[in-house]
Amino acid sequence: MRPLTPKEYLMQIYDLNKEINSKLSERQEIMSTLVKSTDTSRESIRTLDVGRPTEDVVIRLMRYNDQANEYIDELADLKIQIAEEIMQLENNNHRMVLRERYIKCKKWEEVAVEQEYDLRWIYRLHGNALKEFRGKFPSKFNSPC
Repeated sequence: MRPLTPKEYLMQIYDLNKEINSKLSERQEIMSTLVKSTDTSRESIRTLDVGRPTEDVVIRLMRYNDQANEYIDELADLKIQIAEEIMQLENNNHRMVLRERYIKCKKWEEVAVEQEYDLRWIYRLHGNALKEFRGKFPSKFNSPC
């Protein structure tokens, strides 16, 4: 497998954000199911009584919730690591453009408007920021061969 480029490495955050949001949504659904399954009303007891005791269902849902929490923690750790690496760049404009684009997941047009720069200048800054990022962390991007 080839090493990632700096851009591919930073783009992981987009996917991480989607995965974290998905897991948070799953966790919310699980908690909602847990609350429903522990309801003592007759309707809940009837619907859960089809094959498993209520306690077993609750235990399984709680385990799944714990696994989802662990996964969210791992994803958040990687996002924090990338954010900390961006903050190690020397050039403030490079940090800004990478942070706005990759950490905050903003569109290029939003970054340009907020920073009061021309879109082409933002692209140029981005290219230079990626070069600085590659130079700051050469072992991440240079293959050992």
